[in-house]
Amino acid sequence: MTESLMTQIRDAALKAEDIIESHTVDQRLSKPGAQSCVISPPDLQEVIQELDSAMDKLQGILEHGSDGMRNSSFSDAVSSSPDPTSKNTVVGLDEDLIKLKDRLTSLENKLQKNSQLAVTLYQSLTGKRYLVVLDDMWSTKAWDDYHQMHLLDKFESWNLLQQKVFGEDNCPPEFEKIGRSIASDCGGLPLAIHVIDHEILASKLIRKWVAEGFLKSNGDKSLEERAEENLKVLVDRNLLMVRERKSNGKAKNYSIHDLLRDLCVKKAAQDKFLHVKNRQVHNVPEGSSYFPRRVSVHQSYRITDVYGSTEFMSLVRSFLCIGLASRVILSPVFSALRLLRVLDVLHIEFHQFPTEILGLVNLHYLAFSCNSDLPSAISRLWNLQTLIVRSSLLYMYLPSEIWEMPELRHIKFKKTRINIDDAYRKKNVQRKLQTISCTTLDQLIDCNLLGNIPNIKNLGIHSANTIHVDLSHLHRLEILKCSARKWSRTSISKLNFPPSIRKLTLSKLSLHWSYMTNVGALSNLEVLKIRKCTFKGQEMQPRDDEEWADETHFPRLRHLLIQGCSALEEIPSGIGEIPTLEIIELDECSPSVVASAKQIQEDQREYGNDGLEVHIR
Repeated sequence: MTESLMTQIRDAALKAEDIIESHTVDQRLSKPGAQSCVISPPDLQEVIQELDSAMDKLQGILEHGSDGMRNSSFSDAVSSSPDPTSKNTVVGLDEDLIKLKDRLTSLENKLQKNSQLAVTLYQSLTGKRYLVVLDDMWSTKAWDDYHQMHLLDKFESWNLLQQKVFGEDNCPPEFEKIGRSIASDCGGLPLAIHVIDHEILASKLIRKWVAEGFLKSNGDKSLEERAEENLKVLVDRNLLMVRERKSNGKAKNYSIHDLLRDLCVKKAAQDKFLHVKNRQVHNVPEGSSYFPRRVSVHQSYRITDVYGSTEFMSLVRSFLCIGLASRVILSPVFSALRLLRVLDVLHIEFHQFPTEILGLVNLHYLAFSCNSDLPSAISRLWNLQTLIVRSSLLYMYLPSEIWEMPELRHIKFKKTRINIDDAYRKKNVQRKLQTISCTTLDQLIDCNLLGNIPNIKNLGIHSANTIHVDLSHLHRLEILKCSARKWSRTSISKLNFPPSIRKLTLSKLSLHWSYMTNVGALSNLEVLKIRKCTFKGQEMQPRDDEEWADETHFPRLRHLLIQGCSALEEIPSGIGEIPTLEIIELDECSPSVVASAKQIQEDQREYGNDGLEVHIR
């Protein structure tokens, strides 16, 4: 009965959400300029009655169930259910939905069986040291049986790996050598041979969580920071694995063991949370009432299976497509996704902007590839938080209307640069905007956008002219990428930083030594990347008596990367005296630069510092 009750509560919550968002979307499409929505649909009253019915049943369980359930403080939440006969008008949708979700979440948390205690115990002990005492064991047979494991030989290991990766198909000849090597390295352990699943960028995962509304801010930390904390908890419990770290030590990519993934996919399908279509999972569960909230397509040719029923897609909130597909195939999908929040089709290239997307007014996250400029009508997506665009164009036009979208948090362009409308002169302050990538510095200055993004954290700028700008007022700026449009033709006459900078990348610039002294004074700088820059004086210090890289500079620097600085002769020895420095990374550097880095490493070892690494590509 408990499981059935949980299902009833979940379905009622989802139904309420569907009704509210459907009416909101209808009003936004009919009245694009409307700033608020007032809804009093009869259907919502029916949902409230269903929810109250479930709570009444729970009250009975609390009154006649176990002592733990009777003593639960959750009875207060049950008694606070609204009168189903009263007329309810929904105003301020986000607040009401949050209250509804809180009630349902706390409700489900109380419906735990004794069988779940093992899972709770495992989760609480993971990552800690503890002593296990086994009592009342009459023989050693059980212990011996537990520890006697049959190890697979090389032939069995390879067959298992091939089956897991390619299913009934044979391994392509070009992958067989490396595949057999992987199988051999697993030491005959069956679980180790199960492959690690597809890696996902931490930033992408975090932004999708935010877009879906999975997180709440307590005021002290941003939604993105809360997401990072939750991911760390999953890593600490060995549910996620960090596959790659950023140069500042934070997680860059995550992956999950495929056995755990299979379990998650099956459970997600049962709960209508996610439907995955790939080589192994490709059938829509039977039953006309199966309306998943999220659909992930891993093979483009299976898209036709997904949109075969528009009704099946009518309640989807996230649609992810990994693989190539044509716009002709995707157009019918877009028309069915009216409640969509997350659309990730970054791997699909559109020659023209797909106008069907403009009808998805509930979108919070949009990632796609396009070889045409963005239309001004993109401002219809008033809920949009994240915009990611990949293009083969040298520049992409960004209409001025985009700066009037109040919820924007991240604007990221890949393999192209942003061309801002010069006519933009309004003073709309974008307080939520955190990321802008690859935009022209001159346009930022001319349009006064630098004065309207007070909370920017990640900024990418480039310039064809001498750089002269003051960024010291951007107190939350942590990551800055500054580059020239052509090889080393742009110099810096003025570039003032805020002290909050943690990561700085300088590309294709002509650097003066006095400027490098300013960089060394950044008290929070952890990562410095210098790519294809020229230095006046060649060596990375102007004079013997004017050292800019020693223990008095770069007080928190952890990672130094130098790439393609062909005229550079050596790295100053004082670099090794920076106490926090962990990695010197060299790429396309001269033999003398490599020799100086190795000498710095050797000197530090003589002083007892074995932690400094030198990576040479």
